[in-house]
Amino acid sequence: MLGQHALSNIDTSQLSPVSRTGIGASEDKLSTIFYNGTFITMAEHDQPQFDALLVEGDTITFTGSLKEAQACAPEATLKDLNHQFLFPGFVEPHVHIIFSALASNWFLNLSNPSPVTFDSVLKKIGSQTEFHNDGQVDWIIGFGYDPSHVIDHQDLTLADLDKLYPGKKVAIYVLNQSEHVAYVNSEAFDRLGITPAKVQGDPDYDMVNGSLTGILFETAVQTVGLQTPRPSQDQLIHFCETTISSWQKVGITTIHDAGIGNTGGCKDVNLFKALPQMQMRMSGAIFTPAFPKMYESCRPPFCEGQVEIVAAKFVADGSTQGFTAALTEDYYELENKPKYVQNNPKGIYNYASWTDQAAAMDPWLGAGYQLVVHANGDAAIDNTIAAYKKVFSDHPERKTDVIHRIEHFTVTRDDQFKPVRDLGLGVSHTIGHVNFWGKTFAGYVLGEPRALRIDPIRQDMDNGLLWSLHSDSPVTEPNPLQYVQTAASRVLFGGPPFHVLGKYQRVDIAEALKGITINPAKQLGIADKVGTLETCKKADFVILSKDPRKVRVAENLLAEVFPTFSATIAFDGGAANIAEPYQSYKTSTKYFLQWLWIEYKLRAPEAAKTHTFKSTKDILRAAETLAATAITVPPTVIRSLRNAISKRQEVLRIYQGLGSDDAAHEAFLRRLQETLKLLTPLVPKPSSTHASTSELESLVAANRFSALHIQEATESPLTDTFPPETQKRHPESGPAISASVDEEIVLEDDSIMKKYEAIREAFAFIRDLYNLRIRLEQYWTDAAEGKLSFAIASWLTSAVVSQIQTFAPTAWPGSSQLLIEHTGLATAIYSQDKTNKAIDALKIMSEIHHLHQLVILVWKQAGHAPKNLANPSTAMYIEELLEAKEFLEKSIIRNSTSEPLIILARQVLQTRQKVLSSTLYAGIQILVSSSKAFFWPRGVKQKEWNCGLRPLRLAMDMKKKLVPMTQVIKGFIVHGMAVPLLLKQTEDFHSALDEYTRGVRWDLYHQASWIAGCHLNELLVGAVVLGQALYDAIPVIPAVLHLYNVLCMFDVGLPKIKVLEELCEFFKNAAFNGKRPKANFLTHSRCSLYYDWKKAVEFGDHLVRRPYLHESMYLAQHPSEHIIDHETMAKLFDINAKLPFNEATEARLRSLRKGMDMETYLDKAERMAKKDFEPCNPVANINYFDIFNVCTKVLDTFGTILYENLKVSPEDTVVLGSKMVEPVLKTVDESRNKGRSVRKNLRHQPLLKDAISAFDKVDRNMALQDLCWEA
Repeated sequence: MLGQHALSNIDTSQLSPVSRTGIGASEDKLSTIFYNGTFITMAEHDQPQFDALLVEGDTITFTGSLKEAQACAPEATLKDLNHQFLFPGFVEPHVHIIFSALASNWFLNLSNPSPVTFDSVLKKIGSQTEFHNDGQVDWIIGFGYDPSHVIDHQDLTLADLDKLYPGKKVAIYVLNQSEHVAYVNSEAFDRLGITPAKVQGDPDYDMVNGSLTGILFETAVQTVGLQTPRPSQDQLIHFCETTISSWQKVGITTIHDAGIGNTGGCKDVNLFKALPQMQMRMSGAIFTPAFPKMYESCRPPFCEGQVEIVAAKFVADGSTQGFTAALTEDYYELENKPKYVQNNPKGIYNYASWTDQAAAMDPWLGAGYQLVVHANGDAAIDNTIAAYKKVFSDHPERKTDVIHRIEHFTVTRDDQFKPVRDLGLGVSHTIGHVNFWGKTFAGYVLGEPRALRIDPIRQDMDNGLLWSLHSDSPVTEPNPLQYVQTAASRVLFGGPPFHVLGKYQRVDIAEALKGITINPAKQLGIADKVGTLETCKKADFVILSKDPRKVRVAENLLAEVFPTFSATIAFDGGAANIAEPYQSYKTSTKYFLQWLWIEYKLRAPEAAKTHTFKSTKDILRAAETLAATAITVPPTVIRSLRNAISKRQEVLRIYQGLGSDDAAHEAFLRRLQETLKLLTPLVPKPSSTHASTSELESLVAANRFSALHIQEATESPLTDTFPPETQKRHPESGPAISASVDEEIVLEDDSIMKKYEAIREAFAFIRDLYNLRIRLEQYWTDAAEGKLSFAIASWLTSAVVSQIQTFAPTAWPGSSQLLIEHTGLATAIYSQDKTNKAIDALKIMSEIHHLHQLVILVWKQAGHAPKNLANPSTAMYIEELLEAKEFLEKSIIRNSTSEPLIILARQVLQTRQKVLSSTLYAGIQILVSSSKAFFWPRGVKQKEWNCGLRPLRLAMDMKKKLVPMTQVIKGFIVHGMAVPLLLKQTEDFHSALDEYTRGVRWDLYHQASWIAGCHLNELLVGAVVLGQALYDAIPVIPAVLHLYNVLCMFDVGLPKIKVLEELCEFFKNAAFNGKRPKANFLTHSRCSLYYDWKKAVEFGDHLVRRPYLHESMYLAQHPSEHIIDHETMAKLFDINAKLPFNEATEARLRSLRKGMDMETYLDKAERMAKKDFEPCNPVANINYFDIFNVCTKVLDTFGTILYENLKVSPEDTVVLGSKMVEPVLKTVDESRNKGRSVRKNLRHQPLLKDAISAFDKVDRNMALQDLCWEA
């Protein structure tokens, strides 16, 4: 059902109906005092605070201090609330008990809250092997199909359904999720005798050109539905018990059935009479079309079993999402709707006029019934208001304390609130319309203006209406805390593009809580019993782990409110761990089946020779065959079968608790039980306890199990080894049967554990992905607020995306479909794990649906989906990325780090490599969420709207600064002081920059923050690589640093220059071998810069430069696509070991890698990346181009002065300046041995004076940060 995912919002250990003293308590007046907690009374009048509450029997008898409570009841049991919160039990004012029980246990479940393909629905309907039978025809009865949640919004038609089960007599009846529309095939019409001639003119049977289309509306839905097969009374009672128990587990203590008789007339009433006592307060409304004259003989209130009948139900119109709600204006975009919608553009009103509606209501009001009218559309509401006015004026004697109701009150107008208030009517909303259908209402059913005001709770309050919230189960799943969440946040299931629907209709949490407590209690006329915590009221309450009133309500309510209610879901007092009972069941079953298979092959070789057991039908057939031959069955085999059934029942109970569809499971168990019933009488009963072995042996055939019954063990022998008698011939058989039965017998329920494990694995993946996405969003928020470098945010995002494949499920994306199809089971499995407490399963399910929609979009482009598959709205933001394969072909691909999604998309779309798809889908989602976090940090829109301008500006700046550098490089090449390869490297980088600036795309993908950051990082890394090459190969930067150092260290009158001091510190390891020298400057220079410095006195081609080394996590990881190798691990964990690593170090690194999760990796990677951008050591964004140009100016000035003063031979002044650095160093070194006076006068030497003058043009205010790229 829709809404099953929300079960994880409830912790049954923290939120559970208090049953001992609650509904259905015994009459022995047991007393309990609740204390040490907070009591949220929900009372409407001021009430003194109290710290203890006394319950005697099923009634609250005292509130006050603990001491006073103990004085009132000295023998009372003390219940420590442990600082938790006692809250009134939830009141659910509108469900359909039997319908819900059938939907959960009898019908084929076709519900889905996110878009699915039409073909997938047909495939599910057409692949059933279990059928209901009416004695002549097999039936498939489905529930939950909803065209508004199907891509392309297709209705099931007779033509579609008739294609299923060719050659078989299978009747199909499928109910729409709304319950107001149904779909049938020809076999169903034939079986029920429905022909076009018989229903001609009936608007509830859709017809085209005189032929039935198979689509039914309103009364026809019930007429046909009542004739479909129904479970037995016992089965249906069990289904109802299970359903009501599941509602109790989410905190509901009172329910109101708003349509008793709508599924079976008198059968429904009789069932309620037979229903066992439940821990639930129950009342109901008679479905008046099924009992048109009941008011004549029955006056309310009267009881049918535990259900108190107090009201009469009328249906004025249909369903909004089913296009049968009666509106005053046409449905949205009629030209895109089916023919039957176009024929009824304003929906369907179920009465000829409002006067007919009033005439139907009149006798029931006169008989004292509360009136409850279903009215979704504003036209139906108009008519219902008019009908109420009429019947109220005709019955002035009516009870004025009864609150008559309008149910749903979905599509309204401003002028309708006052007459509703003046009539004293209450309204109740199916708030799931907002959560599950809001997006559909806005984009397909009503259009955005009308959709924004559906279920207008804020207007209810502003106009003084008494309102409540309900599920209309099975339309949506009962979960009152989910109702509150939706009313307070108006957040939609599945997210964008309409993330919040009509935020002006939101209400505070404290007000929303009234919609599930005191307000519905008033509407049901039981506010004197339930709805608040007050003396003399019934002890119906739940325990919450936190105070819901004090949680801040905002658009991100999903992240801030309801995780307080999530924790382990428990069933039958224990955790829902299916693994142990399932394995025990399989072991026992295997033992039994191996015996059965051998005996079956011996007794019926023709039937058994072509296959092994594939289903319980095969098992039952084999048992029937053996029973007919009067075979003797060993007791241990029976014991094994009983144990298997017991464990299988335990598995079933867990599945039922987890909300899984269990009809097939029960059929499986029934066949095992029938098998047990057939075989048990065949166990021999010895006439004497002293019978000899030979006597007993004569009773059984000689086979591998023949000796097992002779001496019964206390436990069934669950082993795969068997006695040697197996090799003996059976007296009636021919060849000997081998004892080796190594084949695993696979039955129809063996997918249980695979499904269970796949769901756990997939959910864990989505949970980890969600955690990482939230963390990345924080990075981008910090980047938007200037707290984190833009480049670092992008680098960390790429680091995460690159590692997704390492922890993705192997079956992804197939397992995503599994999660979508088994929402309730998935959320329950997820919620049972205590490690998941921090994240609400609802958020994870929303994450799953986002990813699933991306899967649909991507595979549509790859040709894996139907051609008419529409784009899911969630992925529209990045649609341009995957709009056409031609885009991928023509894109400028640099590498997968700078274009992380385009290359992945190319691989997935062109080669259909599903192994990479999880990274692509998650990457697209991260692209969208990171952009949202950057452009709207904390919900405030940024001024920056196009991040693609950042790398563009950087590329243009780099191009500009490369031009003078290229001329300098050419000069050094001409003079034999550099190799031509460096010039080519520089020109190639310039060409790449030019190509990038001319080929920039302005689509949403390239404007996104992460992608722009990837391009920015690519530019930074490229610039650093070129800069390092320039440093190594061109004697410019090191020459200036050594020149500056000698002039500063040897006091010759050069004052310290801030930027050069910082550059000397930055290049200390590369230029000075770790320490700036104070003497022997020339020797130190050569030693620091060259390997073979002793052989070189002058610069020349033969020199071998010492390579520039600057360890950087950022620089190493970007071009390597963030591969985590041994060197990376050593850096992350600060392991200082020489390369190559020895075996012990590699083993240690492998162990660390295996135990490192993504959060740990991200912590360490973040720390190291930030280190590379530190202001004092900007390894990652240092601007070598500016540094080179600053140093070039110094050398150019130095060379120019030398040329003018010394009249040296004319040449390139920069080259001349660099050549003259060593003579300066040599001069200073030689002066140290010539006495103090020589050193004192050294500053006056022309060479040194010229060297000092060379630094005059360096900006004294410049700092190292001015020589960094903006990142």
